[in-house]
Parts: sequence; structure tokens; C-alpha cells
Amino acid sequence: MWRKQRYRMSPINPSVTRLLVGMALITILGWGSSTAMAAISSISPSNGTTLTDASQIFSWTGSSNITEYWLNVGSTLGAKNLHDSGSLGTSTSGAVSNLPINGSTLYVRLWHFEEGNWLYTDFTFPAFTVAENGGLNAAPLWDKVLPTAMRFVLVMGGAAVLDRETGLVWEQTPQSTTVQWSDARVACTSRTVFGRKGWRLPSVNELASLLDTTQSNPALPIGHPFANILPSRYWSATTNADQHALAWEGHLGNGEITRNVKASYLFAWCVRGGGLLSEY
Repeated sequence: MWRKQRYRMSPINPSVTRLLVGMALITILGWGSSTAMAAISSISPSNGTTLTDASQIFSWTGSSNITEYWLNVGSTLGAKNLHDSGSLGTSTSGAVSNLPINGSTLYVRLWHFEEGNWLYTDFTFPAFTVAENGGLNAAPLWDKVLPTAMRFVLVMGGAAVLDRETGLVWEQTPQSTTVQWSDARVACTSRTVFGRKGWRLPSVNELASLLDTTQSNPALPIGHPFANILPSRYWSATTNADQHALAWEGHLGNGEITRNVKASYLFAWCVRGGGLLSEY
């Protein structure tokens, strides 16, 4: 006949209990607990924002005691099949290219090394959808005037702007120093934006296509996405037909199109692509 055996557990020393709990907490933090996520205070673009291009620059703000960052992007949570940055050191930004453009969910995991531990914060972003924005190769809508929110699309990680009315891609931030006409053409030809060349000085028709004479300082459509536009004169690449010492320019203060001596010093705003407006 079996007898029920009674076992008595020995009490655990309180100091041992504290040691075990402490080791468990260290292990949790070391693998990326949500309690450590406050070290990353913000990310740009904002978490959950739909991306506007297949290339994107992510930037973030972290606590001052973080000594290293690492950025992964995957098609599933925690994956890095789309991008594995390697160590970014203390840089608070990372460029990612060749992202999907099918509207799928992208999972971004930002690792940071803080006080001897690797911790991470997860973010999700809906991918860019070509059809949603008319497509980068969509034909210019010559017969329509689009509202600003539909007309302009940030591309190349936000470093450039696609104008869907003309199909042109402009620098998001024009150059900030004045140059003579010939130097302006050279500067745009040698320009690199987000790792892409192929830039040029716009024709007078292309430059004029951006101007909105109902606005001033700058004379651009309300709500435009451009930055550091000065209310000043910008070169076009178009030479005056009758006087070759002159070239056409556009005034971003009042929207006026006039001519100027090529030896004058004006600003340059580079463009990429071209169609019916790119005549010199």
C-alpha cells in the first residue's frame, strides 16, 4: 500500500532571492525590455507615418548616455532582411534605400547601447505605395491644377520634391550661396542629392512652373514642402535669344520673370528629370 510522502521545502535565503531577482531584471533589460524604451524620445518620420519613397532617412533623439546605435529594417517584427546598418556609432540618423513600394508594413528596430546593455525600440511604418501618389513615373497632368497636398511629394528620403504637375524633381533645399550663371550650371551638373546625380539648372519655363504670383516671399504655392527659399533671384539655364550676355531668371519674392546679365550673382535651384518644359 502506497504511503503519501510529505516533503518540506527549505526556506530560501532572502539575500539569494534578491540576487536571483536582480539577475532576472538584468537579463530582461539586456534583451530589450519595454521599460528601457524611454531612452529613445522621438523618431522621424513619426512612428506609424506612411513613407513617401523607396529611400528614407530615419533620424532620432536619444538620451545623452547612449554610446552606440544600430538600425535594422525587416518585413516582420525583429527581422533585418531589408536593412542592417551595422554600428552607427553615436550618429542619430541612418539612410535606408531599396525599401518596398507596395504599402506593406515595415518593421524598424532601433538598437542602442546604454550603460553596458544593448536595448531596442520597435517602430512600424506603412511602405510607400506607387499608385497612392500617382507614381514616380506618372505622366504630368498638363490639363489640371492640383492642390498643393496632392501636387508635391517628398522623395529621395525627403531631400527632393516631385512636382506631379510637371514630373520634375526639385531640390528640397536650394543652394544658399550666389553664383554667376556659368557657375550655376556647373554647380547643378556636379550636384549629388541622396546619392543621385543627373541634376541641372532649370529652364525658364520649368522655373516659372513653380511660381505662384498670388503669393510672395516666397512666391510659391501655399503649403509647399520646400525649405530655405529666399525671396531673391534664381537663375534659369535659358539664354536670352537676342542678347546672349543675358539669361532669364525668376524672382522668388514676387514671382517675376526677367532677364539678367550672366556675370551677376544669383542663387541656383537644381532640378532633375524633364519633359516638354525643358527647353533652353
